[in-house]
Amino acid sequence: MEQPTQKQIYQHIPYAKKKEINGQYSEFVFSLDINSYKIDDLVVDNEEVNRLATDISNHFIATFQQSYEKDVSEKQKQFSYDCARLIFSELKQPDKTTVIPAKAGFGKSTLILSILETVINSLGAFRENESAVDLGMIIVSDRIEDLKKTQSKIRERFGYYDTFNQEDWVYVMEGWNKEKCENGVVEYYSGCCTTSNCSLYKDCWVYKQRFEQNDSPIVAMTNERFSYYRTEKMDTLNSYNTFHGTLPRKIIIIDEKPVLEKHVTVDETILLILSEAINNINVRDPIEDSNNKMYLKNVLHEIHGRLLELQKKHAIHRSRIILNDEDIFDEKFLQTFSRYFKYQFTEEITAIQLLFKSGGLFCHTSKRTFFKAIFPKEKFQIENFRTYIFDATGEGDPSYTDEFIHFNIDDYKEYSNLTFYINLENMSRNSIESSRNKLDIAARWINNKFQEATYVVSYKTCGKMNASQRLTKLLKSNKHVVLDKDKNGKNVVPYFGNTKGKNLFQNCRNMVQIGWPRLPSDETVAAYMYTFVNMEKLKQLSESEMDQVQGYIKFNPTSSKFGLDNINIFELKRMMVDLEQEVFRTKVRDFSSNEPVNIYLFGGDYRIKEMIAQRFKGCKFRVEEIPEFALEKNKQNGEDKKEKKLYNFINENWDGQPILLKQLRDDFKITETYWSKLMKKKLIKNLFEARGIKASKLKGKGKDKYLHRIIDS
Repeated sequence: MEQPTQKQIYQHIPYAKKKEINGQYSEFVFSLDINSYKIDDLVVDNEEVNRLATDISNHFIATFQQSYEKDVSEKQKQFSYDCARLIFSELKQPDKTTVIPAKAGFGKSTLILSILETVINSLGAFRENESAVDLGMIIVSDRIEDLKKTQSKIRERFGYYDTFNQEDWVYVMEGWNKEKCENGVVEYYSGCCTTSNCSLYKDCWVYKQRFEQNDSPIVAMTNERFSYYRTEKMDTLNSYNTFHGTLPRKIIIIDEKPVLEKHVTVDETILLILSEAINNINVRDPIEDSNNKMYLKNVLHEIHGRLLELQKKHAIHRSRIILNDEDIFDEKFLQTFSRYFKYQFTEEITAIQLLFKSGGLFCHTSKRTFFKAIFPKEKFQIENFRTYIFDATGEGDPSYTDEFIHFNIDDYKEYSNLTFYINLENMSRNSIESSRNKLDIAARWINNKFQEATYVVSYKTCGKMNASQRLTKLLKSNKHVVLDKDKNGKNVVPYFGNTKGKNLFQNCRNMVQIGWPRLPSDETVAAYMYTFVNMEKLKQLSESEMDQVQGYIKFNPTSSKFGLDNINIFELKRMMVDLEQEVFRTKVRDFSSNEPVNIYLFGGDYRIKEMIAQRFKGCKFRVEEIPEFALEKNKQNGEDKKEKKLYNFINENWDGQPILLKQLRDDFKITETYWSKLMKKKLIKNLFEARGIKASKLKGKGKDKYLHRIIDS
């Protein structure tokens, strides 16, 4: 019987404080231990598989050394061998998906390529043993470019799987692309790739690829596309065609965390999308089609009215779990809708059905009102497949529940070369939106501070403000800031949610994270509900019990906490996972490197700091003060504009040459008395001390005082 190891991820992390009657504070803490399995606890030992694993490991070592020109550690060698055994062996727990928490830079991408090349190379000249080898696979990644590179590398080395028909070993499934669209569509819209909206659809590569992929043993796709196929069309990926007949695909390898939660916003917008699709139905029969269009639109109009009723009913609440039990669509509507749209808008229709049949989350913000339809939690593991997820932060991610098992990798490392600099300035979305100068101050600090490659990441938007665009404008001339590319190929400062899988910043020894990728409170509650809450069981609660549950989801904007400790802990774990992902985009991803790396964070949370210390063992912490932020606060409070002007002049414009003090005071309209007061201000005093500045007489210049540097006098 397999015996997991108890692996400690977090120990005694404080997440809340409570003031007692005696004035002392009680601290509430959480810990996280996971079941982590070693290789022999997971697989049935097989000598043939072990020989294949040895070949894969040798190939991995040679490829890694050639690609990166560095030695492979013993830990990496063991990792490659154990992972190969894990992927090709019979599993002791075949009903569960295995999470492989390989750290970034440990060799994950090299291993996946080594697996493919070794297995393909092991086939006989006439592939007579293909049926004995698990060649059929599904490879999933966040970046289509990486999949195409893998496809190209395999083709360069082995040619085509089917030379006559030029079928690749790896078939990359793609979405709509305007450059390839023969129907003249310049911007994708839901339903554009269907027979009803495109007469060329059945001759289009978007349509054909669902069949063409069966002619390659390995099919590759993005996480987003895999999420769709996993729930809607998995049966089309189960097998592939060979010279000797049909063979099964048995292995799914997912690079990075897949989509694990499903909740959909239901509001007027979703109804508008459906209504516009109905308007665009091609009318072939003037009477029948017109009548059907009218009928479908009338039903949507009725649902819109029902949504408004629900909104009005719960309008006094900021957020509320609602429970329903109504079949909102009858069979006639579903059949008529399916007749025109088939599998289109399945998610939207299901979300509306779920909201009225089971319930969901009511959300009433200052800007909009909407509902969240929480889908029933689906089992991730797919029957007849062995599924593996490479996720560096998987061990601490709360989305991986008991249906997943964790593979124990020995990748321990001390991070004594890593220093986190904490600036306590609040850089939340709301704070930046209300004080836009904050980004200007941060950008000036970055431009003055760093003299080597630096990774800067922040929000895409803060309310109506395009934060990424503004930062790009402020930092685009700085040759040390490593910029990303937007979908149009233009330089842009990276933003949260758009950096997954990117290696652009792997040589950066400095990283600046402006803000935190914290989800809106409603999104956090919806994610928690999908992961842990059964809507049908909520219906069995008494009224008083349900009132208690309603209190759990309430978010206090002052304390930034929910009413339930478990939701707060859930959010903290997710925030830490996101930070880890960003840190490992820097030089930290080089597992063999001990070069100093500096991470600058704004708005540090004491709870996150302790989590950082435990995930990056041996790292150091420092406080990073940026005086300009204090000056900005003084300005907002109507305080001392002259202090800010003098500070900015000395810090940014003064060349250090002696300047007549009387002239300086006159230029800034500062009286002699007020000058004395300014000299006692902390910001000015610290600046003078740091720069070695003094106001005094200079030899040979008479009785007048000058502002000068002591080193020059």
